[in-house]
Amino acid sequence: MNKVTLLNSNDLLDIFSASHIATAIYTTDSLYVEAVTDAMLAFWGKDRSIIGLPLAEVLPELREQRFLDELRSVWRTGITITGEATPAEIIIDGNPTTRYYDYEYKALRKANGEIYALLHTASDITERVEGIAAAEKLENEQVLNEELAAANEELIAINEELNHSRQSLRELNEELETRVAQRTRAAEAARNRLEAMVMNTPIAMTILKGHDLIVEVANQPMLDVWRRNLSQVVGRGLVEIFPELNDQPNPGRMRGVMQTGKRFTLPETEVILGTVDGVLKKHYASFSYDPIIEDDGTIGSILVTVINITEEVTNRQQLEKSREELLVATQDLAEANLRLNMAMEASALGITEIVLATGQMITSEQFKKNYGRAVDEEFTYPQLFECMLPQYRDEVKQRVKSAMDNHTIYDAEYEIEWPDGSRHWISAHGIPQYENGIANRLVGVTRLITAQKNLEQQKDDFLSVASHELKTPITSLKANLQLLQRLKDNPANPMLPKLIDSANKGMEKITVLVDDLLNIKRFSQSHLKLERNAFNVNAMLQNSCHAVKAEGKYEVQIEGDADLEVIADEHRVEQIVINFVNNAVKYAPESKVIVLQYAKLNNYIKITVTDHGPGIPADQLPHLFDRYWRADHASKKYSGLGLGLYICAEIVKRHGGDIGAESELGLGSTFWFTLPV
Repeated sequence: MNKVTLLNSNDLLDIFSASHIATAIYTTDSLYVEAVTDAMLAFWGKDRSIIGLPLAEVLPELREQRFLDELRSVWRTGITITGEATPAEIIIDGNPTTRYYDYEYKALRKANGEIYALLHTASDITERVEGIAAAEKLENEQVLNEELAAANEELIAINEELNHSRQSLRELNEELETRVAQRTRAAEAARNRLEAMVMNTPIAMTILKGHDLIVEVANQPMLDVWRRNLSQVVGRGLVEIFPELNDQPNPGRMRGVMQTGKRFTLPETEVILGTVDGVLKKHYASFSYDPIIEDDGTIGSILVTVINITEEVTNRQQLEKSREELLVATQDLAEANLRLNMAMEASALGITEIVLATGQMITSEQFKKNYGRAVDEEFTYPQLFECMLPQYRDEVKQRVKSAMDNHTIYDAEYEIEWPDGSRHWISAHGIPQYENGIANRLVGVTRLITAQKNLEQQKDDFLSVASHELKTPITSLKANLQLLQRLKDNPANPMLPKLIDSANKGMEKITVLVDDLLNIKRFSQSHLKLERNAFNVNAMLQNSCHAVKAEGKYEVQIEGDADLEVIADEHRVEQIVINFVNNAVKYAPESKVIVLQYAKLNNYIKITVTDHGPGIPADQLPHLFDRYWRADHASKKYSGLGLGLYICAEIVKRHGGDIGAESELGLGSTFWFTLPV
């Protein structure tokens, strides 16, 4: 079976770009972006203008993160790198944003093992990570509530008092102009209550004051997090207590809350803190920084709330490590599936899984498209057989049954009819699936091979026509030569001139047919060269019509500027005109006047050949310049290989012009072409 590839590189690139999977392809150690899907562009907040740029220029914020180094490592070593729930700082619409991704960097190799590109796939799982964090936070709070059930009444009372204090504070703020003194006392009382709440809540809290983040209040849960006692922290700056925080972002975030007055939260953050003996330990916590507004409206301190989630994060990391080990074990399978999906997308294969008991089919979009069905349209196994032409149904059913009985793969080619009435060819392959030794499902793939079948039919038709067209003049030539052989000793015989003329005509017809075949070969192999030169259009047209004029049966009228010249291959252009004129004689023999017109239109010259014959049916006009197509006028079949107008179209195309035909039944036909001046 001939292999047919229906999609070119641009088609594949378009399909690739429209993929819903976030994917990018990079080349060289500089990581140039060669191709990228719309899904990946959405992650980056970019458009297609970034194609061809280095990734570091497209996303400069990645330079301080690990991803560029990982990509270059894959380029150098060829070792695939994957990441799960990995945080990344991305700038979208000018705003820095932290997102979490599952991703894979994979090297693509040539047949000789050389790496020529990197494949990057990614999934945005930010919402899932945040959901897990929120769920873990909720679970921790529930556990904490169960452990502190005995203190709930006191905590509720404190919360009620705090709510009352906040309400009082709002009321006092509204009376700021008239009751400054009362508000001040109330604020002091509220401050005292806030400190009391901080000291009595089971959640780790502290109040930090000023740019140096001086510890004013810290409750016991916070002291437990810090591994310090109260005397070691009160009145001292946070960075003084923990010098290791100098290189961490949290002190800057706290000062930012004091400057902006906006609350800041972090759902899960890694913090390095030192113990009293100087040993650095890693912690994980959820933070919130709330501004505390003073009497004069300034912000001099903040309330820091910390929920220690170190144990939960550690457990999760151990779970993720186990998952990574599992992923490593299944990596080959995942890569195989990826290659399979890419191959199926590129080859437009349709996939289906058939439940034999119910006739239900679970199909891909391409599978339904192969059968002319809409993506959302229901399509069952019985309907699949209904759309087959009747002569193929029993054979396909027999092949499926044989595959199920013998545990083999079935394959079939059959013709189907789409709902719109058009007919198409399908190539199908499938393999049965078994349960307890009984086939219960059928997994298969299909591919449209209509174009391939049509091409095969065209070739068969062409070979049949070519054999017939060559056989006729060869038979005549052979008969003429046999007669000449008999009369060679009688040169005065009056039959000799007629036989010689007949033989010459047969040879001319064979020559024309062979020339057409040779021209087709040159066009298909791009070996046809144009010999361009300046020539007079009128003189060329006169020469083209010389043979028709000499017969005396037709009047040829040539209209146009006698001095008009063009630079082109005169021999090839003359070949087009001769073909048009001969077609007018062939298909419109009763039209005794043939009109040739030419004129300059902008930067082109247009040449037309018009007859007043029976005309061409509208449904045939789009096919006139197709290869191997042969005209059918008024149900009359004409000789020829169906190559003449196709060759004309190729010559015009090589010149950079256009070609076409216009016709109306009963009023004649006009064939035209244009050439650049």
